[in-house]
Amino acid sequence: MTARPGQRPGCGYLADAPEVMVARVALGLTVYLEDAEHWAETGVPSMVTALLRAVPDGSLEWFTTSTRSDWVRLSAAEREGLPQTLAREWHAAGPRHLLQVRLSDETGCMGAGFSYREIDPERGGRNGWLQLVLPYDQEPDDLLALAVELAQEHPFRCAVGGYLTTFNEWEKPAAFWCIRKWALQHLGLDVQDPDMASWFVGRELPSTNWLTLLGAGLMEERGITAEALREHPWERPITVLPLSHGVIVRAGERPVTGDVNDLVYPETYAEVSRALEALLPRRFARYYGGFYDGEQTLRWLRRFVEPEGWQ
Repeated sequence: MTARPGQRPGCGYLADAPEVMVARVALGLTVYLEDAEHWAETGVPSMVTALLRAVPDGSLEWFTTSTRSDWVRLSAAEREGLPQTLAREWHAAGPRHLLQVRLSDETGCMGAGFSYREIDPERGGRNGWLQLVLPYDQEPDDLLALAVELAQEHPFRCAVGGYLTTFNEWEKPAAFWCIRKWALQHLGLDVQDPDMASWFVGRELPSTNWLTLLGAGLMEERGITAEALREHPWERPITVLPLSHGVIVRAGERPVTGDVNDLVYPETYAEVSRALEALLPRRFARYYGGFYDGEQTLRWLRRFVEPEGWQ
């Protein structure tokens, strides 16, 4: 795979099939959920509505679910009615374990869109999740607004937002080799594989980034309060925003990719990571590609508290 000039770290393609995009960078929020019934009935339609308001009109035209073998192109009317289509009575059919729903700007590697995984809480062991993705060049305040709405209106375990790497699910190993190459240079990227991370977020964060959200349940279990976070002696412009269902910790006014080739080290991100070190994992899934060998995934997640481990 290769990254094309002028798009670094924006897009990566297969070297022997340059028309196939395997990875890209966008603005994104990855949320690990609590209260599966709430999300199935009201949370998902609510956040799809919010996302459709935030993205350029008509940009999200492709839709699929894990019960389909193909993507369908939505008309404007179908897109407008999608939140109502997704809403359902939880007790009518019970949880749809492992159901995935995706709404995207394209069928390969998402540059803007919505992805949701539903998990049956009775089966235990992992959390459902959703991702809200905005175009790379959209105003970061739009992502912050989505995070505020989510944390004010809906229960969640934890969430991370910033410059998110997305990947082509059909080319996942190649995608994560490309993403690791970017990650060596851009320390501020947010690398998520929600299906893998969802097994490990019961009492920990999957990472920290520009936006780090702590849900009320996680804070209570770990003995963390919004007041303590607000009173922490932050040295850099870090904002703590308490909301109904948790807290948002924002590292700086805008997200950064942290390009070490330009001598840019994301000091503000690092300060948040150090302050929340007790919540960072010491055991984690191994992502694909260049993150798979040894403890490369864990070293990446802990790169700001143990910088010597990531190289």
